[in-house]
This record gives sequence, C-alpha cells and structure tokens, in this order.
Amino acid sequence: MTGDDPTETETVDLGTDTVLMTVTGPVATITLNRPDRLNALTVELLTGLERAWRTADERRDVRAVVFTGAGRAFCAGADIDEYLSQPSSLERLLSPHADLRPDRGLELRKPVVAAVTGPCFGGGLTLLLATDIRFAGPDARFATPETGWGVLAGFGGTQRLMRQIPHAVAMAMLVGGEELTAADAHRWGLVSHVVVDGDSVLTAARNYAQAIAARAPLATQATKELALRAHDLPLADGIRLEDTMVRLLQDTEDAAEGIAAWREGRRPRYTGR
Repeated sequence: MTGDDPTETETVDLGTDTVLMTVTGPVATITLNRPDRLNALTVELLTGLERAWRTADERRDVRAVVFTGAGRAFCAGADIDEYLSQPSSLERLLSPHADLRPDRGLELRKPVVAAVTGPCFGGGLTLLLATDIRFAGPDARFATPETGWGVLAGFGGTQRLMRQIPHAVAMAMLVGGEELTAADAHRWGLVSHVVVDGDSVLTAARNYAQAIAARAPLATQATKELALRAHDLPLADGIRLEDTMVRLLQDTEDAAEGIAAWREGRRPRYTGR
C-alpha cells in the first residue's frame, strides 16, 4: 500500500510488462503497454489487465481508477496474429476463459476514468465501453472494423455500443465500419470530455479521478452499482433497490462525517466505513 504522503507513487507488479499499474494516493493508473503494436490485445496483456482490475477492486486505499494506453494509441484492438490464429471449437466457445476477453474483470465497484489518445478500435472500444467516464484527446478515433475482417465486435461490443449511443450511429459503426472523431464521439455521448490542444488527456483524467476519490467511497460505489443496474431493472424495482441502499448508507461513518463537515464548513475526511 502507499504511505501517508498522497504524492507518493507505488508501482504494482502484475507479472507482465504489457500492463503497468501505479497507485498515487487514492487513484490507481492502469496503462496498456505495447506501444510498438498500438497496445494490441494479447492473452498475456489481458491476463495482466484482469489482475490489475482485481487488485484495484480489492484495495481499500484505491477509490478511483484511470485507464489509458502508452504511446500514440489507446488500443488498436486484438492482436490479429494471435486472435484469428486460434482454432474455433465448441469447447472453446463454452469456456469463459479460453478467448481473448477484453472486458474480463472490468466489472469493478470503483469508478473508472478512461484517457484516450489516438486509435481506440475493436477490442479497445470494447474496453472503453465498460468504463464509466471518458476523456479523449483531439486525435482520438473510435471504430469497430471487425466486419471488414470477417468477424464481429464481440465480447460486449455489439451489445454495449447499442445501449450507449443512438441506434443509427451505432449501426453505422458496427455494420459499416464508420469511424468517429473525438468531436463525433463527444456529440453522440461515447465520451464525456474532449481535452483541447495543449492539455494532457491523462492529466485531465487523473485530476477528475482525484476529485471522485475525494467523495464518500461507499456512496460512490453504491451509486455506480445502482446506475449500472438501471439498464436491466424495471423502474419500480430500481427505485426500491435505491431506497434500500440509501437507508444502508445513512448508518455509515462516512454519512455522519459528511453531515458534520457540512455543518462545520470544512472538507470531509472519508474513511470508507
């Protein structure tokens, strides 16, 4: 774990150099690190990435995560040499761990802020769709080119994209291979922020993650859980679950600290209890 100094940075060993992870104060940064291959996804990389997600989720000192790619791309998708060379079989289809699965382990409770520069294609877009808040640089590009290779945007690509942007725009990407610029992605709600020239996308994402981390962690995690469940639950059931969570949060130390800090005109000091 990190020490008391919020500026101290710890490097986490993930067992591979294709994914890097650091923790600075309450924010973890996870970086895809195959810049020579535009961070294309391999089994080794995805194994390290799953380990990073699990580590971030389990550590109490981590309250928010920044996710990015090294070099000039966020992620160009699956490494074609490795992905398409795998033989197909029923056994492989039925095994949840046999394939390159970009979103495996990404269902963590804590908010994930993406920082995107350059290409975000294929499996890279699948990863992006499972994040919560998304910053893009002016050079960011988004596409699902898979049908041009005789395959499709799997591992949640066809499902999440249709839920997150307008139908016709999603279909143009999925079926037509249409590419979105950063401005297009912002217009259609695929990304939440576009960072202007001269500013660092990664710095902007980290600053945002720090601001999230300053908020009550239990309330933040509960909010993320409920918001994601809203896609699947009937409204009445979602509101009932929301009411239950509100009651549970009212009895936490963080809720008492938040009220006390507001009354005393100071910043709250949340402990996640």
